[in-house]
Amino acid sequence: MSSKRRRVIYNSLIVASFFMIVGLINYFNMKSTIVINFIDENGTPVMAPLKAVGRVNSTYKLNIAHLPGYTLGRYHYELKYTYGEVKRNVVYHPKTMESLTKLLQAKYVGVSAQDVTTNSSDEIQSVSYDHSHNRLRVLYADKMDKWHTFTTNYPNVEIQDPTLFKLGNFWFVAYSGGVLRSTDLSNWDAIETHTSKRYQEIMSPSLVHLNNKTSMVFTASVGDEVENYIAPFDYVTGQPNLKKAKQIKGTNGESSSLSLYKGKRAYYLAYSEKASGVVYIKKSKKITGKYQLVRKIIPKKGSYYYAPGFALDEAGKVKGLTYSSYYYNDSNDLAYNGAFFQSKVAVKAKPILLRGDFAFQKFGLMKLGAD
Repeated sequence: MSSKRRRVIYNSLIVASFFMIVGLINYFNMKSTIVINFIDENGTPVMAPLKAVGRVNSTYKLNIAHLPGYTLGRYHYELKYTYGEVKRNVVYHPKTMESLTKLLQAKYVGVSAQDVTTNSSDEIQSVSYDHSHNRLRVLYADKMDKWHTFTTNYPNVEIQDPTLFKLGNFWFVAYSGGVLRSTDLSNWDAIETHTSKRYQEIMSPSLVHLNNKTSMVFTASVGDEVENYIAPFDYVTGQPNLKKAKQIKGTNGESSSLSLYKGKRAYYLAYSEKASGVVYIKKSKKITGKYQLVRKIIPKKGSYYYAPGFALDEAGKVKGLTYSSYYYNDSNDLAYNGAFFQSKVAVKAKPILLRGDFAFQKFGLMKLGAD
């Protein structure tokens, strides 16, 4: 064999060895991601997913956290990193009947939305703007500062701005885009709210029973304007009659999340102004207004109040007012820092922070029974 040929073979072996070594280095340094979703039996997230990054073919050992009111088939997993992203579901099984018994014996019941992209920390939950995923949570309490989450299989539906309403044996949760209906707070009919050419988007709805009629109060996009309306609500179909919707007058600025109830001498309306975060309480002799100012609830500097709602008992008598709070943190993310309750509507009252298992967003509240 000529020296020239030997040099060619030698150089080829060097190149091949080099690429083999690089390949082995890349192989042993190759990373993979395991995504673990924590869900109930409906596939609805019960908490934020866990993401773990490790070397391909290595093992990730996972100890599952206990969640009050739920059971697990197993608490320990050994998961293997493979090429690409690995997804694994951990299913929590709710103790629904045990939890329902406690709820029916409680003094108050409420609904809120829990963001399932991140978890709460020190009663604050930071969420990247426009990247949230919210799911319904039903809650119960005997004291306003100690709420418990009802453990059941929740509908796997995006929930924004939920409000609670009870009519006969039916519970309704109205939210932006739809209505949930149930007799047991566990099995839900999910009804998408119909829009129309005029009312292009139905936002922040709430249901009220006034003058022997059930109505939906809502905010809607009408052309380039955002206005507030009230329309008859059919509890059988779960739809508002948009052809008979009437505009509510007397709200100022960009207002949203209206709540309405009938007092002894006037109708009362609560809403928040997006730009300022101020909650307005107004009254009118007519259900459609024009509403006149009663008082304001002004947030601390840097904070914004939103989504006020009147807390009623099952007879429709007002028991107070709830509203929620947020601010923008150093990363310019939304930081939800709780919901509040005031026992007075027309006059100033000391707010009570509603505490629970997560940072509440909009909070709809009812007192069970009637005085």
